Amino acid sequence: MPEGFKLIGRKFVVNISRPSEAAGITVINRDPRKERYIPDAFPGVVEEVSEGCQLVRPGDRVVVQRFKWTQMDLDDQRLIASEKHLLIFGENLAAPGVCVMQLSKYVTQEQDLKLIVPDSVIEKKKRKTSYYYGRVISSGIFDIEPDMLLWVEKRETGQYFLNPEVLIFRNIPDSFNGDYPIFMIGEMDAKRN
Repeated sequence: MPEGFKLIGRKFVVNISRPSEAAGITVINRDPRKERYIPDAFPGVVEEVSEGCQLVRPGDRVVVQRFKWTQMDLDDQRLIASEKHLLIFGENLAAPGVCVMQLSKYVTQEQDLKLIVPDSVIEKKKRKTSYYYGRVISSGIFDIEPDMLLWVEKRETGQYFLNPEVLIFRNIPDSFNGDYPIFMIGEMDAKRN
């Protein structure tokens, strides 16, 4: 932070720069905001928090949604974000109103469902269906628990991919019809596994 200034409200400083090396290749441009296709969400490390922050603390690995109108760039590595921009925080917890799920055609109990915050968030890929199906890894949504199965509407906004198989989505109503993105909720059938 510039000298003489302090963060207020629920704001925090997050370093979103990429590692200097990836797969043995030196990364020249470490700022994801300067890519040709800017990701919808940025993984990073919290450096400083305001007194009002309730969810994050310095050193936490987080994923924040990109929201350029209410985020301020400090430099090529850091930005100021608000806790309302959080998708994942702390020990890989989904933020309130957010769900993280492992996508699959058929989900088995043997799948490893650990949530690992990546060094970069992949670009959205075009999918052929109008919904996603998978198993919940972490949830900040009331009545949605880890290991539940979800069918979720595919939307243009409020959905982010950590990798091709892990979807993060906000459980917010559609502005057109007021529907929430979750179509159905299920539980693993003990007979199937």
